Amino acid sequence: MASLKTNLVLAHTCESMPANRSVPSEGSLRRRRRVAIRYDACAHESCRNNPNANPPYDRDCRDHAHAMPPNGANRVLLHSCCAPCSGAMFEEMLEKNLNVTIFFYNPNIHPRKEYDIRKEENKKYALKHGVPFVDADYDAKSWYKRTKGMEFDPERGTRCTACFDMRMEVTAAYASKHGFPVFTTTNATSRWKDIDQVNASGLQAAEMYPDVQYWVYNWQTDEMTLRKYQISAENKFYKQEYCGCAYSLRDSNLYRKKHGIPLVKIGGETAGLGTRYGVYFLLRFFFHHHSNFSVSLSATLKTPKRMRRKSRKMSCANFFKMQQTTSTTKSSKEGRWLP
Repeated sequence: MASLKTNLVLAHTCESMPANRSVPSEGSLRRRRRVAIRYDACAHESCRNNPNANPPYDRDCRDHAHAMPPNGANRVLLHSCCAPCSGAMFEEMLEKNLNVTIFFYNPNIHPRKEYDIRKEENKKYALKHGVPFVDADYDAKSWYKRTKGMEFDPERGTRCTACFDMRMEVTAAYASKHGFPVFTTTNATSRWKDIDQVNASGLQAAEMYPDVQYWVYNWQTDEMTLRKYQISAENKFYKQEYCGCAYSLRDSNLYRKKHGIPLVKIGGETAGLGTRYGVYFLLRFFFHHHSNFSVSLSATLKTPKRMRRKSRKMSCANFFKMQQTTSTTKSSKEGRWLP
């Protein structure tokens, strides 16, 4: 069994990647605008393609949004950013009897210690299900070249576009070379990301290879989001405290320092916001005691962003205080939220 699992881990070296990956492709923004206007707007109240609709969405009426891979493909290359984001998406693909291979190429993650933690967590989850895992080289130097001059761009800005572009281009190249007709990314599951920004990068990368298509599907439904949290809690995944890149880490710590919140901690049982896995014990509590948790989650996501930011800031500080108080309280192992 050990040898089988070892054979499931495949290497992908920098020498095998596109030589121009550190340089934006000429005219990429012009092509991106064409991708953005390719589909007609929808009038459904809960459709992602309706410009007047508000999240959470429960449908996507664009022609390319399929519950199954395009053209009846069965083999899928899944670019994965981390185990927590891949859980529900990966599980649904397996339930659909798709032949999935996980592709881990994330040169944006900094520092190397954080990168290794996220990679090993993702690899362990893939091997648990007997799924091949492509371990791409840590290509940080190329990423810094690609994002040069964008060091102070905001989240969801041009730097994030360049980051998605680079990762999707390398993923598409691997898919074409190794016979994967379809690829997609776990970045599409996160409600912290601009889904259209992510999908535009995937669609653009797929246009470079006539034998490859990018699979767009609504991976952000309430049910999918709930299941993602459940899988994270069940597997006790390492919970990162920031997006991944050095600039995200910098900005997160500046925000925390300004608001009196402990700084991000890399690895270990203790995170900046108390115990690393404390949030999962909290989620398990809700899963066990609240049958209508998905309704509560949906209501929270419908709260205006301005109010959610204010609530999140208060929650961070209060959660840290709760962690300190709870850790000094003697309680039974079964009843504790914290490990």
